[in-house]
Amino acid sequence: MSDSYQAVPVSGEGDPAVAKHLPLVLALFTLGVEVLERAGFVETVEVIEGAPVRKHAWLLKARSRDGRHETAKLIEAWLDPERKWFKRNPEHPFTYLEANHRQREHALAELAKSVPLGVVRKGDRVVMIPMDATPDEEAALLAKLDAA
Repeated sequence: MSDSYQAVPVSGEGDPAVAKHLPLVLALFTLGVEVLERAGFVETVEVIEGAPVRKHAWLLKARSRDGRHETAKLIEAWLDPERKWFKRNPEHPFTYLEANHRQREHALAELAKSVPLGVVRKGDRVVMIPMDATPDEEAALLAKLDAA
């Protein structure tokens, strides 16, 4: 059997659509790594101690379609917290895909910290009040609407 058909698993628990390893799988797909033709994705639900536990696994081919990329080595690179492979290969397409993922995570973290602003209008005047403002802060900002 060709090594391009040996399974390289990427697995996790919970909803596969929001799994933390989904960006890795998508990056591998972008480089031409394919799932096995039969059972390329497997999902199970098992009752453990009375509660359902959902598990899943992507079963990927060992190499990309063009043979240039080894799936296991790319997975290892992605999972390395020191990012050694990416530092050694700054122009590799996989490096760009991983950087895109890191930037997305950074943007999501910033969004999670942001506080929406309530907009209050009075005539031509506008004041924006953070939704987490204290009553005193809110009162001070609303007072600016009445200021000359």
